[in-house]
Amino acid sequence: MSELRFLNEIVENIKQEIPEVQVSLHKRHSDGNFLKVESRILDPQLLYSVNSFAILTYDDSQDILSISVFSYKCDVLSNATLRFYDRDDERGLPTYILLLLQIFRETV
Repeated sequence: MSELRFLNEIVENIKQEIPEVQVSLHKRHSDGNFLKVESRILDPQLLYSVNSFAILTYDDSQDILSISVFSYKCDVLSNATLRFYDRDDERGLPTYILLLLQIFRETV
């Protein structure tokens, strides 16, 4: 199951580059796994942080990483589809890390 290998690599990259979020691996009802990324810092009154989370899924047959951002009410806020190996030339980071930085550093 190479999907799990890719997801574990994503977990390690997120932990290294974005320590202010927590990431957890979950199993779907159907075959497969997904990652849930959420802020470690939550403000009960939502004055300083937005209570949102991201779900990451990876399709290893097509090298597609899908990122969906949800509100605390589970409303879809945004969707993105990326390739696992795409990197930003300027910073040298994977594009999924840059997207997560944009999502969570805007709200953390």
